[in-house]
Amino acid sequence: MALLPLFAGWVAYSISFLYGPKSRDIGGAVGRLIAGISLYDGLVLVAADSYIGAMLAVMTFLATLYLQRYVKGT
Repeated sequence: MALLPLFAGWVAYSISFLYGPKSRDIGGAVGRLIAGISLYDGLVLVAADSYIGAMLAVMTFLATLYLQRYVKGT
């Protein structure tokens, strides 16, 4: 269940781009939330006792963040 605080923290971090003190970065928030879908998938897989699947979901989260440097999520 270590993914639950990670997922909650990631969502809070992503939403902070919408309510930043200087300017709103909607594209940045959406791109990060898209990557966070993999963390949610990991939570579901942990609940189904598929730990290998959860590890793969975390790896796809990291891959999504990396690849969004080259292909924008929005």
